[in-house]
Amino acid sequence: MGAHRCLLSARAHMRTLLIGMGRMGFKGFDDAGIETHYEQILAHRSLKLVGTCDNDVRLRFGPYGETIVPGTFPHFVDYTEALVELSPELVIVATPPNTHKDICIELSKCAGVMGILCEKPLAPTVADCQAIINACGHKALLVGHHRRYEKRHIALRGMVQDETFGKVQSIRINYGGDALNIGTHAYDIADFIAPNARQTFLGGLNSDTFTTIIMTQYGNMALESYKDYEPGYLHTMYDDLIYCATTGAIPVSNGKTGMAAVAGALELDKAAA
Repeated sequence: MGAHRCLLSARAHMRTLLIGMGRMGFKGFDDAGIETHYEQILAHRSLKLVGTCDNDVRLRFGPYGETIVPGTFPHFVDYTEALVELSPELVIVATPPNTHKDICIELSKCAGVMGILCEKPLAPTVADCQAIINACGHKALLVGHHRRYEKRHIALRGMVQDETFGKVQSIRINYGGDALNIGTHAYDIADFIAPNARQTFLGGLNSDTFTTIIMTQYGNMALESYKDYEPGYLHTMYDDLIYCATTGAIPVSNGKTGMAAVAGALELDKAAA
């Protein structure tokens, strides 16, 4: 990602709405190294969290009526009400994939919304991805393929481009889990690191992970591409969202790359059937 992407707009404290309070949104994962949007929005100097939303009321209250989602911010069950009440400039969509199309199309109609970060996969089908892209063409649409913003992956891409280890011969990715979840990550990071290399994808791993092996003239590079992230990748992603929302630039991870990842993953799934 070019250095200019880190130069934030002078416009600070952009009003941000978080839709989806599940694992990526708020609850988190067993691996504490995986960042959540809630904590990282609060930590970002140029974002102001104005509210949260989830249609699962269990995420709002516990079995004894205690508040689970912190009560500092307004919380909504209906995201359309949140849009009217809060007038956000940026919206993070961290809901299940089958909800992305309807939410993003609704966001595209909101004049005040300048940028949308939609978690991956962009949608379950290529047709739905295209519908989102068509609707959101006048806004910054960033797809949450985090590895494009993670330091190790950016460094590896730079070494490949500079031919530090000679020309790339091929790239192989072993992955586990379902194609739309892990497969989209596998396709996207292969396209990001070595887009012109011959690519081979092998399923069958027993965990939701994948390993990238890049074969070069002078040896192989292996990158375990799921756990042990370098901290700060969501911060860098938000920088890109702010930059693109305020300048009209295209995000590093955008609708086109997100749709390509879905198309590739579905082909992978078809081949495995």
